[in-house]
Amino acid sequence: SISGRIADTMSTSTKNAPPPMKQTDKMPGDVGDALFRLISCFPEVVGRRWLSVNEMHERLIISGVDEDLEVDHIKYILQVRNKNEKFMKRNQFGRGYGGSSKHTTYYRCTKYTDKATPKTDHWTSSSRPERDIPYPDEGYFDNMRECSTDLDIVNEWLLGGYLEVLEAAEKAKEEAARAAAAAEASAAAASSAASNQKYGGSREVGGDGFCITHIGSRRNFVRDASAHTSACGGGAEMVYCESVGHGSSIWEKYQCSKCDYAATYDTCSYVNTDTASRGRIRSRKQPETNIRIIKSAREAGVNLSKARELFTGAGIVMPAYRNMLEQESKIREVIESLSEERLEQNRREHCAAARRVPDYHGDIVWRDSKGELRSTCRGAACMDGGGLTRAYNHRYKGNQAAFIVISLVTNMPIGIVWTNNSCGKCIRALYKYQRSGNATSSANYMQHMKHGGVCYRNSKCGPGTAEEPSAEQAAEEFLLNDAGEYRGDDTAIFLDEVVSDNDTRAPNKFIAKQAEIIGENAWRRFSPLVTVSAA
Repeated sequence: SISGRIADTMSTSTKNAPPPMKQTDKMPGDVGDALFRLISCFPEVVGRRWLSVNEMHERLIISGVDEDLEVDHIKYILQVRNKNEKFMKRNQFGRGYGGSSKHTTYYRCTKYTDKATPKTDHWTSSSRPERDIPYPDEGYFDNMRECSTDLDIVNEWLLGGYLEVLEAAEKAKEEAARAAAAAEASAAAASSAASNQKYGGSREVGGDGFCITHIGSRRNFVRDASAHTSACGGGAEMVYCESVGHGSSIWEKYQCSKCDYAATYDTCSYVNTDTASRGRIRSRKQPETNIRIIKSAREAGVNLSKARELFTGAGIVMPAYRNMLEQESKIREVIESLSEERLEQNRREHCAAARRVPDYHGDIVWRDSKGELRSTCRGAACMDGGGLTRAYNHRYKGNQAAFIVISLVTNMPIGIVWTNNSCGKCIRALYKYQRSGNATSSANYMQHMKHGGVCYRNSKCGPGTAEEPSAEQAAEEFLLNDAGEYRGDDTAIFLDEVVSDNDTRAPNKFIAKQAEIIGENAWRRFSPLVTVSAA
């Protein structure tokens, strides 16, 4: 497993270190060519400037390429794929800094190598060494349809796979070639036929496949188109012009054969979600069917890749897998915020219900670290923890664990602690450090596992040992918030009766942690009431 490889790597010395892994940062040729095409799509104000590798990397990330793209990737394709300056022109410029002369290699797309772009235009002026290179708009490639296929190829490779995108691109090229041949044949037949209509009769473009259609959109289109043809009269008809697919939706354009009236048919509407996907500042419009498919798959517990295989196997148009992952990240953000709100509501209901019990002994009164007097509700709950993917020989093979506390008054969950001791980005950063040749000792491996973005490793404990530290964390969360402040008398909970299976010391850890927080005096006052029951 991945966690086992990390443990073995960190426990070895330099002398017995394992051989370096395969150079996964070497881009395949198709991915490198796609990245060159993306660079050539930069706005002209950027593409005409000479760019260093680092400047090129910054602008690619801003334009929509995944953050996992590294400078070494660009260096590799410039060295291997740019033979005879096929894609990028190469040049070196010197500039004095403090009496010394530095030479840096700069590159520019071959389509801008004309006399209007001199070799020295990368400096703002001859007297100032600072460079003034403009940046493209954030998500520039996402808004350009001609860049969508190349962007998917590069980002899918950075995420671990791209063959599916390449096959889809080749299939799209074949279908476009067939559609172009059919259009030429149709145009030739229309030109040879005598017709007084503006567009030479109707043009039908056949297509294989199916799509999900909103019933109301179809009805509205038919109603509007029929109303116009009736009003226009004289044998007017709506002639098919073009269609564009975006995600799971299809946009088609029809134009009247007698006038300039045009009607468009969208299989669904485009919506903006309130939550932006991870790594994005704002949400962009998406087809409504995209969001509905992701939401339904999440609620039904269906894996996204399997859901996509189901629809594509039936011939139904579906969005790219990367787009589905981005939409799922929105749903995860929403679920996380809703779960916190639901837990807060469950704790409030527990406190209200516990105080209404006839034999309730009253709140526990104590002083917090600031010296303020607090009155906390007491109650009973059951708790247990479990790890992910337990094998038949009672060994845990997974990396995640959960600890759940359920109220015995309302029978609702009032505490959930999730732990994960593995992160793919941490592992990638560690392997990169090992391949660099600078790994001298396993003692400093942890500091080289840092990376940008979200880190999914929030615990050092595996699923077999995470129950006890998770119990301490839950005990603290019942009284204090993330800032270490008191939650409030209406949501803070002190458990004076704990029900557990007693297979670990988690209940004792829970009780001891809450006793440490409320103080010794309050604990001794109510200690006869605190019990541990074995389920």
